[in-house]
Amino acid sequence: MKNSNFSACNLSLTDFSHALLADVDISEARFEGVLFYGVTLRNIEGIEEANFHSIHIGSADKPLILKGQEARDWLRMKAEESI
Repeated sequence: MKNSNFSACNLSLTDFSHALLADVDISEARFEGVLFYGVTLRNIEGIEEANFHSIHIGSADKPLILKGQEARDWLRMKAEESI
């Protein structure tokens, strides 16, 4: 997904596994139970304003759930890796 605006969206239970998210705005979006396994992130805006309840970054075999600030930090780090 490129050039998308998810600001103020409820992304609960969304599966972004193995997706490419580039030039995306997530300001004030809600993340709860969102799957990010194998995701590629580039130029993500609004990370600080997003509402992180829980994200899943592990595989089905080895689930890994991050909550709150830990989820925000992971998303920020993952987005910076892709620069």
